[in-house]
Amino acid sequence: MIRSPSLRPLVTLIGLLCSGGAFADDALPSVTVQGASTNDGLGLTRQNATASRLNLTAQELPASVEALSADTMQARGDLLVKEAVTRTTGLTDISSPGNGVAYSARGFTGNGAIALLENGQRPQVGSGTATYPADPWGYEYIEVLRGPGSIV
Repeated sequence: MIRSPSLRPLVTLIGLLCSGGAFADDALPSVTVQGASTNDGLGLTRQNATASRLNLTAQELPASVEALSADTMQARGDLLVKEAVTRTTGLTDISSPGNGVAYSARGFTGNGAIALLENGQRPQVGSGTATYPADPWGYEYIEVLRGPGSIV
């Protein structure tokens, strides 16, 4: 029996080149989707009356805005306003029991660093904390603004 070792790599190469067509992708038909969105789950198209004096939507506003609706607070089971607010990005509750509410935003604390407004008015501040209703039942939205663009 005569073996030719020089033909073995050639036969392997030819086999690999011929099998490339078996792994080719099939062309898929194109898909066209038509329709309109029925709800705005993120609230980007809703005008922010409190976040901006210019009545801009959250998408147009040059600031970081996080809006919590009453439905969102109810679905999350937030029983207090501070529970809803501290679920937003970067805010922490640093208040002492029985002394009102105080927040820390990424390490910044105090009334000069964090402004609390209710219907555009600052609540009364005593002992470094703000006093306002703790129950969220009367709030339709809570909007949290962050960053230097939040003064628009």
